[in-house]
Amino acid sequence: MNKREFIKTGTLLGLGAIAGLPAISNGLKASHPNSMSLSLNAEGVYELPPLPYAYNALEPHIDEATMRLHHGIHHAGYVKGLNNAI
Repeated sequence: MNKREFIKTGTLLGLGAIAGLPAISNGLKASHPNSMSLSLNAEGVYELPPLPYAYNALEPHIDEATMRLHHGIHHAGYVKGLNNAI
């Protein structure tokens, strides 16, 4: 396995761990009511779902800047990686 394959596999595994890859691949929503699942837009591209709560809702335990970083950068990167891989 070369470096590129390793990174691609890691990205897909990370997305699966975060979003529930079986639910995505079957086009089903995850069973937990608070879980986030990806949806396809009209062009057939997966989209990052909005958080079901405000970015600052978890303060003081997790600050707003951290939530924006993890959702808007990291999670968005996994979605972009999924679309690129497909």
